[in-house]
Amino acid sequence: MFFVFAASSATLDNPLKWDTLEGAVAGIMSVIVKVGAIAVILAFIWVGWMYVKAQGAPKDIEAAHKAFQYTVIGALVLLGADVIANLIAGTVKTIQK
Repeated sequence: MFFVFAASSATLDNPLKWDTLEGAVAGIMSVIVKVGAIAVILAFIWVGWMYVKAQGAPKDIEAAHKAFQYTVIGALVLLGADVIANLIAGTVKTIQK
C-alpha cells in the first residue's frame, strides 16, 4: 500500500479574469457585443449586395428594405443590451457598497 501526500504549496489560479459578478457580466457582454458587431457588419454588407442585385426590381428592393430595417433594429438591440448590462452592473456595484 502506498500513500501519496499532496503538496501544501499548490495554488489554484483563476483562468477567468473576473473576480466579481459585475466583472463576469461585463466580460460576457463584451464578447457578445464584439461577435454581434461582426454579425451586424456582415448583415449590412449582405443588404448592400441585395440592393445591387435587385437592379431596380420593386419586389427585390422591398426585400432589401426589410432586410435593412431588420439589420438596423438588430444593431440597436445589440447596443441597447450592452447599455442595459452596464446599468445593471453599476447598480449591483452600488448595492454591494
